[in-house]
Amino acid sequence: GQYSQTGNDTAVYFAQKAIALAIKIKDNKRISNSHSFICNYYSGKTKFSEAYNSLVTYENFTEKSKDTLLIINSLASRAILYRQLNQLDKVIEVERKKAELYHLIKDTLNEAKEYYVIGWTGYNAKFFKEAVIDLHKGRVLCTQLNELHIRHKIYNWLGASYNGLKQFDSALYY
Repeated sequence: GQYSQTGNDTAVYFAQKAIALAIKIKDNKRISNSHSFICNYYSGKTKFSEAYNSLVTYENFTEKSKDTLLIINSLASRAILYRQLNQLDKVIEVERKKAELYHLIKDTLNEAKEYYVIGWTGYNAKFFKEAVIDLHKGRVLCTQLNELHIRHKIYNWLGASYNGLKQFDSALYY
């Protein structure tokens, strides 16, 4: 009975309860995590109107918190929604904002990961030239960090992107 009053699935009901409790104890991270769950849950269920409405609430909360990591998390939920809607140009725009924020807080590893995601998404959107540029940004950061795992993924997508540009020598190199 009590779950049907919410008009949502049970998981969302409990996430909303978690938000209420986290607000009482002023735990911004738990508030953010619960909002993130709701947005991503609705996106995954292709309930895009609900996902968008919960995302707006989530973003309002993170903007007020002025916590960069929480803002990054809300941007991640926006990117998930755009990816579900196959709006890859908007995914790239959001991921660029995340990369900028990681740069501001000097989190070079996550900044490199963002450029990998931007490049991979650009490749999938057939924005090969832009993908190459962003993947090289990530490659440079990975080289500075001596990070191999992400760099190997970047090399793979650099090769694919150069292939998309019909620059076969560069494609083979990477």
